[in-house]
Amino acid sequence: MYISEIQCQKLDKILSAFGDGEYLDINLVTAIEPIERKANGLIEILNGRGLITRIGDSEENVLPMILLLNPVADVFMDNGGFTAEFRRTSTTNHITINSTGNGNIINTGDNNEINNTHS
Repeated sequence: MYISEIQCQKLDKILSAFGDGEYLDINLVTAIEPIERKANGLIEILNGRGLITRIGDSEENVLPMILLLNPVADVFMDNGGFTAEFRRTSTTNHITINSTGNGNIINTGDNNEINNTHS
């Protein structure tokens, strides 16, 4: 699933809204994303990644009453969260491969794009 940079920022804001606490009232989530269906989608992404647990789901409400922050979320946010993950995966790295003519190949870069040059 593709998540846009704006959605990544909203996901990070939800995780940051926990502050030092373990629980988050759903009203803080709807302040970040007021459309309930979209807020629920963001919550599902967080839940699917194991970062939060939904508490107080009911058939009458689309959103849970409370979110519980899982310990792994702290590590995830310490490493930049969704926004940093988005930027890492969006960056194009270049590879330049130089051939010496003797069958030797020198890789002078990373992944994603390959430029072939022959000496």
